[in-house]
Amino acid sequence: MARATRSSPSSATASAGQSANSDVAARLGGDEFALLVEDVSEIEDVHVVSRRVLKAVQEPIAVRNRSVSISGSIGIAVADAASRSTNEELLKQADEAMNAAKRSGKGRYETAPRPETMYA
Repeated sequence: MARATRSSPSSATASAGQSANSDVAARLGGDEFALLVEDVSEIEDVHVVSRRVLKAVQEPIAVRNRSVSISGSIGIAVADAASRSTNEELLKQADEAMNAAKRSGKGRYETAPRPETMYA
């Protein structure tokens, strides 16, 4: 069995500049994780976090005395207090945005369109 060393999602999040007590990182399953960032005033703040997380994920790790690198893709879904989106809908939007990021190439992020603006 190969042994790998890597920062946990929470430490990657902390190194990405997200250390607020209300932020949450969780493993959804397999190689998918969710990061809940609250009290964001500008979407650019989330993009900054996304770039930092992608940079942290791409740091080489040692596996059996070899340097191994991975990449990631991030999908972003946004909701505010007036949003009627459920948690499941937000995860679906983020998943669709992540798939769009994957289609664009490695190490990217995409933001899902907000349902409120899609039907306006």
